[in-house]
Amino acid sequence: MNRTILIVICDFLLVSLLAFSTVDINKLTDAGRQQPRTSLTVSTNQPDAGRDLAVAMRLALDEERRQRERLIGELTRAREVSSEQQQLLSERERRAAELEAQLRAREEKAAELEEQIRRREQMAAELQEQVRAREQMAAELQEQVRVREQQAREMAEKQAQIEAQFVAAQTNLAALQERLQRGTTEAVLTRERLAAMEEEARKQAERVAELQKQLENMAASNQVAEAERQKLVTQLKVAEVERKHAVEQVARMAEEVKLQREERVRLA
Repeated sequence: MNRTILIVICDFLLVSLLAFSTVDINKLTDAGRQQPRTSLTVSTNQPDAGRDLAVAMRLALDEERRQRERLIGELTRAREVSSEQQQLLSERERRAAELEAQLRAREEKAAELEEQIRRREQMAAELQEQVRAREQMAAELQEQVRVREQQAREMAEKQAQIEAQFVAAQTNLAALQERLQRGTTEAVLTRERLAAMEEEARKQAERVAELQKQLENMAASNQVAEAERQKLVTQLKVAEVERKHAVEQVARMAEEVKLQREERVRLA
């Protein structure tokens, strides 16, 4: 009960008690000693009224105490609930902040993975282009090696023919020289026949010298061609090794891109 209302009630009861007491005192003065019973009644009623007032005040105080205890209990419970709610709110805010931080971290990680995937794909494309270039270079080198080998075979055949011609020319020259030798010792041959044989011997000697020079040039050309062929073969081997290395890099890069894409899917 409100304290103000309780004070008003107490004041009202006190005023009423005083009013009733005043009326009884006035009656007692007017009647004198002839009315002892009435005086006794007044004396008897005064303690009852006081007791009623005390009881009412005690009840009011008890009610106020109960109300106050109830209000204190409700306030305490409200404070506890408010504290719990505040703790829950703080916990939710903390978890929200943690989730936000995790989300930002995941987004940053996803962005990094996306950038890494882009770079890996670009590198893979460049390596793939290098592989195509290496394969084209290897094909060109193989064609050059084939051409050089064909030229070497043709030169070998030509050299064999020249060697055969050289041997034949040497044989003819030896035969002519022998005939000239016999002609100079025999007086049977005419001067024209002898001159013709000498001219033929000279031509055969020139032919032998020319064939000898061709053989020497052919040998030098064969050496140059063989050196070029060996160089091309070496370049071809290097190109093949580089091509295999580039293919392995492309495969490894593709695997890394695959793993990074799977990681990005897990982060999403």
